[in-house]
Amino acid sequence: DVVVIELAAGTKIQASRLWTLALNRNQNLLGKCVVIANRPCGSVPELQAEEWSALLAHLRQLTAALDTTFAPDAYNHAFLMNVDPQVHLHVIPRYASIRVWEGMRFDDPHWGALFGTEQRLLSTQHLSRLSDTVRRALPSPA
Repeated sequence: DVVVIELAAGTKIQASRLWTLALNRNQNLLGKCVVIANRPCGSVPELQAEEWSALLAHLRQLTAALDTTFAPDAYNHAFLMNVDPQVHLHVIPRYASIRVWEGMRFDDPHWGALFGTEQRLLSTQHLSRLSDTVRRALPSPA
């Protein structure tokens, strides 16, 4: 059975009727996020037209916020449902150079290749501040 993903404390950025935007607990790449379907759904092809449309709108908002806040050089987008079978899209900012946020240095050692599997788990306080930072940068929906 598909179970809607439970968010770690401090990671929720925004929720709408159809999707929830959240930080990935692993911030090995600064600003790494997920967009999670709010209804139980275990297969991407099962998404309905309204969900696809809303997903696109959320992706535009989220990438605009990340562009403003961290200026990624590129993005990877991936439906990786190996651990959590609930439909969710990873939004992975990629960086050609180091970024600094709250005095912490973030690099992208795999720039130009597939993103790595390193773990960088931030404290709940840092996750809350980071999600607040991204939320404040979200443009209004069109």
